[in-house]
Amino acid sequence: MEDSILKIPILPVELVTEILSRLPVKTLLTFRSVSKSWLALISSLDFIKNHLRISANNKDYAQHRLLLRYKCILKDCYLRSLLCNSVMEVSRLDCPVTDQHKTFWSVVGSVNGLICLTGGEKALCIWNPSIRKYKTFPDFITDWMVRIVYGFGYDEFNDDYKVVRCAYNYGDRPRFDIKVYSLKDDSWRSIRYRPPNGMRFWGSGNFVNGKVHWANNIGPDRDKGWNIICIN
Repeated sequence: MEDSILKIPILPVELVTEILSRLPVKTLLTFRSVSKSWLALISSLDFIKNHLRISANNKDYAQHRLLLRYKCILKDCYLRSLLCNSVMEVSRLDCPVTDQHKTFWSVVGSVNGLICLTGGEKALCIWNPSIRKYKTFPDFITDWMVRIVYGFGYDEFNDDYKVVRCAYNYGDRPRFDIKVYSLKDDSWRSIRYRPPNGMRFWGSGNFVNGKVHWANNIGPDRDKGWNIICIN
């Protein structure tokens, strides 16, 4: 009887780490229940960083996903499905925030699997759909602002995800206020910047090469004077 029992070899920790670091996040969430040692490994900061690095550098785009929004519904698909399959496989993302708050949510940006959402300019949320966790912020309310735009990015030097919020008006007494939120510190800080009078931002900021960029112009005419401003 004992000879018929299949003995599972004990693999070196380095080999186990190498294998697990190439698996999808949803699979890793399930594997956390295998043992305490696997839970500690998968939850460690070094493993998370290494898994993110391997996924980002995958030449087959095995873990790259494309985020789609139709009206108030968020969906995603694997980029490999879009590039290689004749029919794109799309799945719906069940965001708890959009279900709880009946408002029109739009995507500010997405970095390393985190999605930043804003609802009606004032509501803000950072969401990780892979582990189904999210963080909401109190509504930003002031008696002078006319428009608010957001940007979302990643500070690689400090290993920190940040939200940039620009609130401004362009009336007889123009005002401009920029604040940056640090996810690591869970705090906002102000940035001193005095733009030209009448500057307007259009849409959410785009995160490129470590900086958040906005298209902007001076005055109400969109056909004149376009510029790009960036915040790092």
